[in-house]
Amino acid sequence: MLIGIPREPNPEQTLVAGTPDSVKKLIKLGYDVAVESGAGEKASYFDDAYEQAGAKIVSLSLIHISEPT
Repeated sequence: MLIGIPREPNPEQTLVAGTPDSVKKLIKLGYDVAVESGAGEKASYFDDAYEQAGAKIVSLSLIHISEPT
């Protein structure tokens, strides 16, 4: 299963849905993790830290968002 961590749409918000540490834990549990480029910058988590944790960094244009059924 792929878990995605998007960038916060509110430019004033500093939260991020996952940290590099939580990414490591998810990968250890067997999940694949994709992080939108820049998702953690306002929380001082940069793309290279997510990559080192094992996540794939992706651009928003590559993400398919589907509505719940």
